Amino acid sequence: MSSPNVHRVSTVIQDFASQAQFLVISHREENIVNADRIYGVSMQQSGITDIFSVDLEEEAKRLLELEDIEPTITEN
Repeated sequence: MSSPNVHRVSTVIQDFASQAQFLVISHREENIVNADRIYGVSMQQSGITDIFSVDLEEEAKRLLELEDIEPTITEN
């Protein structure tokens, strides 16, 4: 799908998200960043498939909390 059409579809999904659930299979960044939750499938070891999900709002909160923590440097 072309970038303008990805934007149009993403906008329509956002408009209707309060009324329905959508499952979008995409690698396009705009679709991913506009999602509430993303799901992924990975195969770290041959024959072993892992399925994971990330709540993007919760992950953003967690990352902001990490920024508030001052890094500590230890000397050896």
